Amino acid sequence: MALAQQKVEFVYATLARRIRTGFWRTGEVIPAEIDLAAEFHCSRGTVNRAISQLAREGWVERRTRAGTRVLAPQPVRTGGGSRRGGAAGKEGPAWTFIYPNMHHEGIARIARGFQDAVKAAGERAAMLTTGMDFRREAEMIGQLGPDDARGMVVYPVITSAEDQLYYMQMILACPLPVVLAEINLPGVGRPVVMADGLHAGREATRHLLAQGARRIGFLANYAWVPMVRDRYLGYRQALEEAGMPERELAVRLDGRMRPRFDTPLAEPEVLAREFLVAHPDIDAIVCGDDFLAHGCLRVARELGWAVPGRLRVIGIDGLRSLPATRPALTVYRVPFERIGAEAFALLRHAVANVEGETGTPVPAERFVRGELAVRRSG
Repeated sequence: MALAQQKVEFVYATLARRIRTGFWRTGEVIPAEIDLAAEFHCSRGTVNRAISQLAREGWVERRTRAGTRVLAPQPVRTGGGSRRGGAAGKEGPAWTFIYPNMHHEGIARIARGFQDAVKAAGERAAMLTTGMDFRREAEMIGQLGPDDARGMVVYPVITSAEDQLYYMQMILACPLPVVLAEINLPGVGRPVVMADGLHAGREATRHLLAQGARRIGFLANYAWVPMVRDRYLGYRQALEEAGMPERELAVRLDGRMRPRFDTPLAEPEVLAREFLVAHPDIDAIVCGDDFLAHGCLRVARELGWAVPGRLRVIGIDGLRSLPATRPALTVYRVPFERIGAEAFALLRHAVANVEGETGTPVPAERFVRGELAVRRSG
């Protein structure tokens, strides 16, 4: 996915959020493209494309020499679709998957696994993308009804703990069966299918211990999310099994995530540098994801630390789209396609219960395990 398109989606999501929250009221003229371009540090073309998307969806009206005006909200039309993306058509309600976008490889592979499983069952899938705006996704969940979807699998778009509260309210209010993919939201009473983060963190750490590492660190951002927390607990569990005292742990759990569209490895590299400089005595590190592992390899090279001689590095996810590293990165491979397929299976189970076909309980959580792919870095 082109970085320019990611920037367009970011600008679009920000502008749409301002409209939804009432920052810009109905009838108000939004700032000129040149002013928005200066605010977002991007070209006027990027802003133009974002506003064009808002206009196509009915959020704004563009008038020559009169500017871009915010339109009044329109009701959702079920059955035939709407400006906000109804899932149903003449064929009736579909099995629906709501996700941010295909830009992240893991999300794309989960979506593909879901779609393939629906097709194999002889059913129809509706794939609804929402961009990076969590409110847009949450509102879409609230707008779909039985005429639109039989049930839905949702990959939540949540970038902060504050966003989570609004999102959870929409999930709780949704009348349809919902299964969460990868991001668990405890307390909403919806089943989740996710990678076994405890297994991932434990297996990565056990492998490093087997290689002779004794001062093993752990680095993660987006750390308030349950799946990241699970990976950290797996790391802790492996060290406790090995009798490693807690006081010797070198850990950073950063709650922030600040994506950069020009270079997605920029933030991971900053975090990696801060961590390695603060903990020069570690001989290995388990990274919460592949991006951070890439950042650690880059920083280790700058510091003159030989990998794997001076430092061993393991990432979690096993993304195929990231550039090759030297040395090759040891990773815990998450089977994303299986997560999508299992989510559909769980959703069918939940729908069957609602429709009276079965009465067996739906598991609250289903964990999908991956495997360690050992290469030179670890």
